[in-house]
Amino acid sequence: MKKIMVVILSIAVFSLLLCGCAQQPTYSDPVVTNNAEAPVETQEIANCLADGEAYNEEEFHQGILRNEGLYAAWGLLENWDYYYHPVYVPREFKLINILFAGGYLVYRYINEADELYEFVWNVSKTEESVRGYGKEIDVPGETDDMYITSKCGMDFYEAKSNEEYRASRNNSIYGDGWSMTFITQGSVFNIGMPFSVNYCEAELGKMIQVEKVYIKGR
Repeated sequence: MKKIMVVILSIAVFSLLLCGCAQQPTYSDPVVTNNAEAPVETQEIANCLADGEAYNEEEFHQGILRNEGLYAAWGLLENWDYYYHPVYVPREFKLINILFAGGYLVYRYINEADELYEFVWNVSKTEESVRGYGKEIDVPGETDDMYITSKCGMDFYEAKSNEEYRASRNNSIYGDGWSMTFITQGSVFNIGMPFSVNYCEAELGKMIQVEKVYIKGR
């Protein structure tokens, strides 16, 4: 009888060991201490990149490093080692998202009135496609390689006082606003802004400053 009980117990223990070996180990998420922010997960970044959108610059930059294939699919990465972002944005505007698709990298900002301010890197455009179209604008202190034009043929104040032009802009992406194109460092950029911006030549001189952000680790 004792031998039978030993055999039964041995079989039971062996069965439990087999069950334990067949199970996959599970891991809990790491505990974040000292109020440090949890790292942005690769899959979370992939989800936002899938539709060509990021919600802050860190997410955008890390997305390039971790999910380069997704960015390449949107035409923004070939052999580039950097991207551009604006140096200055009017203080009343806050970043809402960064869009990238079809040769464009777009920083979108809104103010408390839900008015849109955009900074666009036209990756696919060339200098030749911009020069000679619209009214050329002079900005004090601009560099020799800077070229600025307004496609509507009017500078900011002319357009602001032109009722016909402003009526035609109501259905545009910027609503009641104005846009300009400029070339610097061999690249083409656009800025679109509402007429509520506290605009002056000195302000414009800040808006057209761009900065390279180098993509490390590529």
